[in-house]
Amino acid sequence: MIYDKSFPVPARKRSVLTLPASRLRAGGKVRDAFLIHLKETDTGFVCAEGFQQIERPYPEEIYRLYAMEDELICLCKVPQKGPLGIYIYRHAYQYYNARLNEVYACFAVNLHKDEPTPRRWCVVNDSCSYIYGYEPTSAVNYSQNMGGGVGGLEYADRIFILQDNMVCYTQPFAEGNWEMNRNTDLRLSGKLPVTEKLGTFVGGAVLNDTAYFFLTYGVLKWKMHGDVLETETLVIPMKCGAVLRDTCRVADGHIYFFTEKGLCRFDGKTFEEVFAPCSRIIDFSAAVECSAFENKIYACVALKDGSRRVYVYDPRHERESFVDIEASTFSAMYSGYAVSKGELWEMTKRGLPPDGGPCRLCVRFLLGGDAPCTEWVRVEGEGEFTVEASTEEDGCAVAKGKSDSVLPFSRVLRGAVLTLTISSYSEDLRITGLSLGTAEEDRYDH
Repeated sequence: MIYDKSFPVPARKRSVLTLPASRLRAGGKVRDAFLIHLKETDTGFVCAEGFQQIERPYPEEIYRLYAMEDELICLCKVPQKGPLGIYIYRHAYQYYNARLNEVYACFAVNLHKDEPTPRRWCVVNDSCSYIYGYEPTSAVNYSQNMGGGVGGLEYADRIFILQDNMVCYTQPFAEGNWEMNRNTDLRLSGKLPVTEKLGTFVGGAVLNDTAYFFLTYGVLKWKMHGDVLETETLVIPMKCGAVLRDTCRVADGHIYFFTEKGLCRFDGKTFEEVFAPCSRIIDFSAAVECSAFENKIYACVALKDGSRRVYVYDPRHERESFVDIEASTFSAMYSGYAVSKGELWEMTKRGLPPDGGPCRLCVRFLLGGDAPCTEWVRVEGEGEFTVEASTEEDGCAVAKGKSDSVLPFSRVLRGAVLTLTISSYSEDLRITGLSLGTAEEDRYDH
């Protein structure tokens, strides 16, 4: 019997996986996607904001930043003058205040519209103070019959101070005379105790002309109309985890806040956990400093590797990212400020990280097929890129070149889970999508 052994060898089965930038997010074939010093725009990923160094007027270590409308309050450790000191940076003008205890929150109020500048309020652990004017002066204690608190805000032409289980408020258009123990008339100063078993107050925000005072496990909704007695109070429980102190900020028509589980939002009626894969690498047992800037949420967070980074959530694109600066503290309002390695920095437009590092897109794919492998990558957009690829089964490979070109890897990588790190040292980069050239290993050429 004669056997014909000249069977045809099947060709390698090749395919191309192409995804636009908007689809490079966790879900489906994309298991993880992290933007590091990149941000999403309507035309793809671009370089995030840079930082320029600000000359500091004082050498003391900065402990915390609070950005105001056109000022930056810097809390400093000043051992020779007391537990804590303050200096305020206002363009070319700086001055110094000292002798404060632990500061829980700073916020600006403008009850008197004819004043040229708002008063900067500090809520400290034993009093409520304000800083006013442009001459060197100490903070003035204005709390009188009230102790300190954990936070504060301006609402209905009043100042509200949050204590552990009580909301204290001034008369309309008044900063002083806090007769908390005597007044129950809402036209005057007064207090609103909360006995609900939802924990203690941790922060507050104003949304749609309504004040929301957040407790550890719920929120107190309070509607007040000027100096009349028309009020509405409602306590709303939630199941998003314990709210972290002083993280409530307004953006995109919602109040965003952090809990021990991650980022959440509230529209005045319902609570919602934000799908945020980056939260998995954040250590929420450490302090979170939160700001709202250009309709985005910024937070200085500790990562599980011990470093502190600036986390950004963009509600418009529902996208997370990290600004690549190792910041010990960060705050933003009409500009962003950070303290990094003991120096003070102000946020600018597009720019590479202050340490000169690259912008990076880190993405992990789950490839289909029988024994898949990856042969090349193409970065759609503008710029020059270095692409590092790896699989658990087959190690690492590298590809380099310009955008819109097929970039072959230094060797074919075998494995179903492929991790890519795409980096660029160009401030003008743009990534509009990715294409991967894949094949199935069991179909090969001779």
